[in-house]
Amino acid sequence: MNGDYEMLRHSLARHLPAVIRPRNHKITMAVTAQCNARCLGCRYGRDFMSGHRLSKEMVDDVLEDAGRAGFQVVRFYGGEPLLHPDLASMVETCRRQGMRPYVTTNAVLLDRKIHDLHAAGLRDVTVGFYGVGEAYDRYVQQPGLFERVERGIATTREKYGTEVDMQLNWLLMRPTCSVEAFQKAREFAERYGLRMQIDLVHYSLPYFQEGPDRMLQFRPEDEAAVREVVDELIRVKTRHPGAINQTLEALRSIPDWLLKGPGMRVPCTAYEMVWIGADGSVQLYYVTFDLGNLHETRLRDLVRTRRRRPAGGRRFEGFTCRWPTACGSSSSTPSRSARPKTRAKGSPRSWTSGPPASRGSDMTAFQTITCAAEGPVLRVTLNRPEVLNAIDGRMLRELRRVLQATAAQPSVRVVRIDGAGPRAFSAGIDVAWVKDMGGLEAREAGRELHRTFGALRTFDKPVVVAVDGLCLGAGLELALSCDFMVATPGSRFGLPNIHRGIPAIVEAAIIPLAIGIQGAREMAYTGEFWSAERAERRGLLTAVHPDETFEDEVADLCARLASRSATALATQKEIIHQWMTTDLEAAIEFSINTVMINFMSRDQEEGMAAFLDKREADFGGAS
Repeated sequence: MNGDYEMLRHSLARHLPAVIRPRNHKITMAVTAQCNARCLGCRYGRDFMSGHRLSKEMVDDVLEDAGRAGFQVVRFYGGEPLLHPDLASMVETCRRQGMRPYVTTNAVLLDRKIHDLHAAGLRDVTVGFYGVGEAYDRYVQQPGLFERVERGIATTREKYGTEVDMQLNWLLMRPTCSVEAFQKAREFAERYGLRMQIDLVHYSLPYFQEGPDRMLQFRPEDEAAVREVVDELIRVKTRHPGAINQTLEALRSIPDWLLKGPGMRVPCTAYEMVWIGADGSVQLYYVTFDLGNLHETRLRDLVRTRRRRPAGGRRFEGFTCRWPTACGSSSSTPSRSARPKTRAKGSPRSWTSGPPASRGSDMTAFQTITCAAEGPVLRVTLNRPEVLNAIDGRMLRELRRVLQATAAQPSVRVVRIDGAGPRAFSAGIDVAWVKDMGGLEAREAGRELHRTFGALRTFDKPVVVAVDGLCLGAGLELALSCDFMVATPGSRFGLPNIHRGIPAIVEAAIIPLAIGIQGAREMAYTGEFWSAERAERRGLLTAVHPDETFEDEVADLCARLASRSATALATQKEIIHQWMTTDLEAAIEFSINTVMINFMSRDQEEGMAAFLDKREADFGGAS
C-alpha cells in the first residue's frame, strides 16, 4: 500500500510539484568542481560546473540553516573536496551545528589533509574506488595515482586507527565486473580495515559520462558476468555480514539495476537528501526536484518554500528509484536518477528556455541567448544586439547551462556560436555590468568569465565560432576558447581594455599561444583593432570567407566535424588541452594512455575497417 501511495504521489508531482517536500535528513554538498583525477566516468574537472567552488561564507550559511532545520548528516564531496582550502573549517562548523559530517574523497591528498580534518572533528571518510594498481590508474587516466591513494588511506589508519571510520565505495562497472577484480578490492579493504559499499555505474547523473563507446555501461550480453559477481558478493555478505554495507536483498537486485536501468520502477525517498552543487544550485537528490540557487536565496528559505519543479527535463512516470541504499543510508554514495527523455528528431527547433535536458538550476527563459537544433549541430546565438551582444553575468550563466545540457545529448555533435545583428559577434564586457564593481566584485566577475570560457575549452564536442562584425575584449576571449573561429572579411578583432583603464585578463592568456608574445603585446598594449585578413595571417583565425558564401562555409565545416568520430574528437580535444597546459613529457604520456582507451571503441573498429575496405567510415553523424 505504501509503495502504491509513493508511486501515485510522484506521478502527481509532474503536475503539482508542491506535493513533494524535503525531509530534513541529509545534505550533500559538492564544495568544488575542481578535481585532480580524470576519471573516465566523470565530467568533474572537465565541463561540469567548470571553475565553480562554494565560498566558505556560503557554506557557513548553509550549515547554520541546516542545523536549525534539523538536518542530521552533511556529506562534503565534489569534484575533489580536499582541494577546497576551507574544508576543515567547514567540517568544524558542521560539528558545531550538531550535525555529523563526512567526506567522500579519492584519497589522493588524504595523507596531507587528514591531520587538519581530524582536528576539526571529521570521523567518517568514504573513498571512491575503481580497481587496484594499474586498473585504478587506467580509469583515472593518471599513472601512479593509485600509489598516492593507498598512501593516503594507510597514513590515516596509522595515525588515527579506527577512530576515523573509513569505507571503500567500489564502483561496479563493465571494466570491474569480474570476481577477480572484486576479490582484489576486498583484499585491499581488509588490509586497511575498511567496510565496502558496492556502487553501481550510473546512467543519468548530470556529472556522469559513459566513457568511449559507452564502455563503462552494461549490455545485455554482460548478464552472466554480472550474476557471477553478485553471487560472490552474496557469498561474502553471508559469511561476513559487516564486510559489505548493503543488505542481501539489495545485492540480489543488482542485476536488475545494472541491466534494466530506467526500467526499474519503485518508489524511493529521494526527498530525504538535499543536493547542493558547486555553482550554488540546490536540488532534491541531484536532479529530481529543483529548489533554487544559493546565490539568490538562502537554504532556510528554499527548504520551506512550497514551490517544487521537476528538474533536468525529467518526467516522472510513476517513479524510477535509485540504487536502494542511496536513499536511506547516510554513508552511501550518490547513485541513480531518472533518465531524461530524448527529443524526437524533426526540423530545427528553437530552445527559448533551454535545451530539453537543461531544465534544472534556473528555468526562467533565456534572456541573452537563443538556441536552435540544426540536425546534429546546435546553433547558439548571443542575442543582445542592442548592446552589440555585450557579455554580462546572465549570458555567462546561460551559456554554461547550454553546455551542461548539450554534453549529455549524443544527438548534438557540434556546437556553433554566433552573434545576433549585423554589427558584432560581441563587443566584449557589458560596461553596465561592471562599472560600479569594487575590487572583490571585479575579481569574482573575472572568475565568472573564466568558469564559462574554461567550460568551452574543456567541452568534449567541437565548438565553431562564426564572427561577423566586431569581436572584442571578452568576446574575443570567448571565441578563442572555442575550437574554430571563422570570420567575414569586414570583421574586426581587438583588446580595447587598455582604453578603459584595465588590462586584458582571463582567457586573454590564450592569445600568445595563437599569435605569439609580440603579437599579444601589440594587441593588448595598443588596444588597436585588427582586420580579419591580418588576424588570419597571424594565426588568430581558422579562415576568412566572403560574405556571400560565409553561411555555406560555416555549415560545411560543422557538417564535416559532425561526420567524424565523436569518441575520437572528444579524445583529441582532451589531448590538445593537455598539449597546451602541461609539459611535453606529461602531454605525450597522457596521449599514449588515452589512445589505449580509444582502441577499445567501436568507432576505432569502424574507422580501421573502412580504411581496409576503401570506403568512408560511418560514425553515425548524419543529420
